[in-house]
This record gives sequence, structure tokens and C-alpha cells, in this order.
Amino acid sequence: MVFASQVVKKNYDLYRDIIRVDSLSLMNLYKVTFVAFPGISSKGKNILLGLAYVDNETFETFQWVFSNFFEFKGKKSELVVTDRD
Repeated sequence: MVFASQVVKKNYDLYRDIIRVDSLSLMNLYKVTFVAFPGISSKGKNILLGLAYVDNETFETFQWVFSNFFEFKGKKSELVVTDRD
């Protein structure tokens, strides 16, 4: 599931130049992975540009997440930084 509110979409329109993707495997009852799309505002503040919950961390899953994330946003970022290979 990919989530982004209208406020988050507006922030993305303003600050989409560079985004970071960070995933965190959660050890909880549902065994889902939280994927965050944080960014930095013009004032240097951390902002959330979107998030997703996925049930596995395969290439195909992340391909689906990015496809849906950018489809909702309507525009792609100039640079996407991740800590994964």
C-alpha cells in the first residue's frame, strides 16, 4: 500500500529534486516493511513525501512502489537516494 496525502503531494511538488528512500523491516505482528520517502524543505527541515507498507522486499515490489509513488505524484524526482543495492 502506498500512501500520500494532498499536503504530502504539495510538499513533493515543491521539494522533489532529491528524495531519499529508506525501508525498515518491522518485527511486528503483521511482518510488514515500512518504506519512507523523506525529503528536505527549503528551510532545512525533514519532511515526509510519501510512505508505503510492503510484505516483502523484492525487486518487483520496489518497482511497484516506485511506479505507484511517481504515478500519484505526476512527476519524477531528479535524484533518488537509497541505502539498498
